[in-house]
Amino acid sequence: MKKALGLLLAVAAALPTAAQQRLGDVAGGITLKKSTAEAVVVDDVAVSRSASGAVDPVVTGDLVATVEVAAQAAQAAADLVRELPRITPTSYDQALRDRLREMDFELERLQNSLGLFAFDARYGAALDLADAGIESAREGLAETIATTTGNRAVATETRRRVADGARQLQDALADLRAVARAETAAAAAPPLDPITAEATMRALCGRSYYEGSDRYLSCLDQQRAAFDALLLRSGASFGIDEASFNRARNECRLEWPHDFVARDSCERQRAAAGSAP
Repeated sequence: MKKALGLLLAVAAALPTAAQQRLGDVAGGITLKKSTAEAVVVDDVAVSRSASGAVDPVVTGDLVATVEVAAQAAQAAADLVRELPRITPTSYDQALRDRLREMDFELERLQNSLGLFAFDARYGAALDLADAGIESAREGLAETIATTTGNRAVATETRRRVADGARQLQDALADLRAVARAETAAAAAPPLDPITAEATMRALCGRSYYEGSDRYLSCLDQQRAAFDALLLRSGASFGIDEASFNRARNECRLEWPHDFVARDSCERQRAAAGSAP
């Protein structure tokens, strides 16, 4: 049973419409790109599977969505802080200070959300980097809020601190996307469909031989035999774990989408290599 944890990721903090806008335009015209996943829902079963060491791309996808929104929020903060005046004396209105506090609040909320994913060591390094990025951005925002309250110019180091946080979050996001790609490669391949496969075989053989000819029929027989072998094959056939077998199957499926004989040969070789001591 899925428990909605209420992690709404649509962030009120926003990206500036143009990097060179005046401060007033930046503060008033920021709009954040919404993530495709505006709320993260954690599935108890999924968490259990991941905690036990099984690959769960859905959980990784939720984490990627969370860090993606955090990266957008941090970049919004970096863009806004970068546009603040660099010389004194200066003054700031309350709307700007409110915006800075809203950004800090959103980053704190997203930082707390990341703790939901700390159960899996696969995410350890990326989570640490994301947390460090949010912390850096929030430190810079705290300094900026103090500076604007005193109507002073924002220090270069403060601007750099927020920008560094945004960059760290982008790096963490890239690392997590790499994990997601690896998990997809090791996930179970789509089931083999005999009806679609038959049409694919006929099209393949028909490109080389006249339909109904001996060579055409022989080609079909070879393709069907290879398809049957693929249907019956599993990781246990080669004494390898399911993830390794899935990886071999997915690679060969993508390399040979229309030729089941070539796919069968590819899969046998790679699965056998995975079982070698």
